[in-house]
Amino acid sequence: MPSSLNSDDKAKIKRAIPKASNKIITAAAARLYIAYPDPHKWKFTGLSGAVVLAKDTVGDTYFLKLVDVVGAGQVLWDQELWKGFQYNQDRTFFHSFEMEGVLAGLSFAEESEAQGFFKKVSALKLGQGCDSHYNLKLTVNSSSWFCASCYECAEWWPAVTVFQSTHR
Repeated sequence: MPSSLNSDDKAKIKRAIPKASNKIITAAAARLYIAYPDPHKWKFTGLSGAVVLAKDTVGDTYFLKLVDVVGAGQVLWDQELWKGFQYNQDRTFFHSFEMEGVLAGLSFAEESEAQGFFKKVSALKLGQGCDSHYNLKLTVNSSSWFCASCYECAEWWPAVTVFQSTHR
């Protein structure tokens, strides 16, 4: 299946996301949308290009990066994919996720690329937290706890369970 990205686009992606500190997993042409201020209505952000799933090999983290392939070939936007990150396939061509408390979405130019992209993100198994939650830490403002292994918020846990978990 041919890609909607040509060789010039791919060259810009490689320049914008250097191989020395990143591993490009997949890329596809897409537009970025947000559901803000109305969480039930999608609005185009004006940002489009090649959305790239990349692994930062230095920080051992994954990112979505939107690269401008029409203009200068720079990263226009990026989003870290944390442990517990929920990436959804709402339509065959549209994926959504939460970004700093706001719903964001990617509308792909090609359905086949959207499907392949979804498979690659899903294969990371980011939505699965750890099973133990024994490595609990208190947040900076001391109002909630989180698991340092999977970063899942634990503020709803009973205080006894939190106390016991932090002292194993």
